Amino acid sequence: MNPPPKPAVEDPIDSFLDAGLYIKPMTRKNYRNCINYFCRFTARLPTVYQTLPLPDIEKDLEGYFNALVQEHPILSTASYIAPVKQYLIYCNKETKALDFWDKLAKRTKGQEPNSDKAKLNRNDLREILNHGDIRAKALYLMQISSGRRIGEILALKPDDVHIYGVDEEGKPKLLDLAWLNIKKSTSDKQRTKTGQKTKAYISYEARDYYLAYMRVRDDYVQRASKRVYHSDPTDQRVFPIGYCTANQIWLTMLIKAKKVEYVKKGRSRFAKREHRYQQTEERTHCNRAFFRTYLGDPDLAEFLMGHGNKMTRAYRNMADEDIQKRYKELMPNITIFESTTNEQIQENLASIREENKQLRSEMEQLKVLLMFKKDLEGMINSKK
Repeated sequence: MNPPPKPAVEDPIDSFLDAGLYIKPMTRKNYRNCINYFCRFTARLPTVYQTLPLPDIEKDLEGYFNALVQEHPILSTASYIAPVKQYLIYCNKETKALDFWDKLAKRTKGQEPNSDKAKLNRNDLREILNHGDIRAKALYLMQISSGRRIGEILALKPDDVHIYGVDEEGKPKLLDLAWLNIKKSTSDKQRTKTGQKTKAYISYEARDYYLAYMRVRDDYVQRASKRVYHSDPTDQRVFPIGYCTANQIWLTMLIKAKKVEYVKKGRSRFAKREHRYQQTEERTHCNRAFFRTYLGDPDLAEFLMGHGNKMTRAYRNMADEDIQKRYKELMPNITIFESTTNEQIQENLASIREENKQLRSEMEQLKVLLMFKKDLEGMINSKK
């Protein structure tokens, strides 16, 4: 006779993640790793912290922090401790009142990240994107011209990308300005960082690359489903790829453009880093920085990027037609391949004015010559 099955042991970390509504697999994985790392350092089981006295918890936290700062930058240390804090508060509400949290806030105040983002301009982005296929160009031009997070672009479905409208006869026509509907979503593949429901615009070239990509999108998906494990051929998103895949596409273009040094591990190539926690300076977030820096209107850029809370967005209450008009005026500043910036326009105008000035001067000289010729012919005729 078989022995009765052992009762399932509830995982306290799983219970914490479920109670906190942490849905994304990567978030759950990172939180679990941070909590387990803390428990391994303190040599205590996660369940112990449900009954452990507060002085012992604070002592564990201080020892853990002092060990982390020996190997990691101060902001990375705070990132390691943030999931631990949430877990400890879940285990014991009184943990929220520990003095350690105030000490940690003072240590991290005013600190800046060690790995800064690279400052990419139009020429850099053009050089990088030249090494991408039609999908990569469509994906990153939509991100660059909208200023949105890469996760928000990856969450888009075709119904969220508004390219066509209807004319007076009821026939489809291209909208004067294409726009994206960044929707709040709780599903994993469509979940955005802030969960906001906002509107973003894309440039003409991003629209054109999007339309070209959509004509071959299904072929991409079918080929990927045969090559890549876990690829879902029924995924309805515009870009049915994950965040890590999108970053790998960007890294591949950086390597081909010789913007980063790399190391080979088997058949794969990875950016060369001083330590495993260092981020690539030329990461995809640089595209948001490019939009914010080069658009030409900081307030409008912040609004279109989705920054701010409900109150600040309420004060930026411009009519859609005014926002579209202003965006179209500034669009040349963030156009990568077909660009004519405002500075170039002014230079061209100055050149045209100079040419007109020279032409007027030459016309005046011609008039003088014609008058002289006419007078000379009159003198000759009078002598005859």
